[in-house]
Amino acid sequence: MAHEMIPSPNPEYFTHEFVVNESALDHNHHVNNVVFIQWIQDYSILHADTCGSTAVTEATGCTWMIFNHHVEYKAQAFLGDKIKLTTWVSDYARASCKRRCRFERVSDGKVVLESETIWAFIDAKRGRLTAIPENVKLLFQTK
Repeated sequence: MAHEMIPSPNPEYFTHEFVVNESALDHNHHVNNVVFIQWIQDYSILHADTCGSTAVTEATGCTWMIFNHHVEYKAQAFLGDKIKLTTWVSDYARASCKRRCRFERVSDGKVVLESETIWAFIDAKRGRLTAIPENVKLLFQTK
């Protein structure tokens, strides 16, 4: 990701704007579906890095792993489109969280994609699910 970070006005939500470049396109001349999946992962990690969650998670000997994705493609994005991504953690279970992402085309406000990803909190040495510490949850400032 070589996009300039734009800070989010609401700490619960991580917002980032970028312009679609040629490397994101497929043979149909719109953003490749696989690229969207990569962006979901990359910007989720960037959010975790930005709020300090990555450092705290690693210090506890843990990591996050994707358990599943649900993606709804609602419109196409094309070369030169300015896209606004918003991501947030919406819910927690004992050892996982639900993260949502929304990609909107800035020029017309059209939602291009919405996703829901379940991230599992894993003990890195044992490779097993472990409870998410409260201090990790608080870093995302969710309600």
